[in-house]
Amino acid sequence: MQRLLVSGVALLALGGAASAAELTGYITYIAPDENVFVVDNGNRFTLGPGLDKATLQFGARVEVTYEGEGELMTASAVDILPVPGAEAPVAGAVAPAVPAAPAPAAPAP
Repeated sequence: MQRLLVSGVALLALGGAASAAELTGYITYIAPDENVFVVDNGNRFTLGPGLDKATLQFGARVEVTYEGEGELMTASAVDILPVPGAEAPVAGAVAPAVPAAPAPAAPAP
């Protein structure tokens, strides 16, 4: 799991009674000119301080820690998660060899 940033603790310390919530989903939209992204259930998030939009990928499975409710919530952390059923590449693994094409037949004498 790749951790983009953990600033939720700082937000909780500053926010007092604010409580963080978590949601898991797939990124379906990343706004080109804003720090906003949308997950597959329709929730929209703005990136909190220190989070970089360049690390988000369309279609990525993510766990979002966020504050607020309503149409636009503030993400305090975004974890990129593995996609269920997809195998992560193993470091140093070698792809299986592809069998060579059969040699052409020798011409008849």
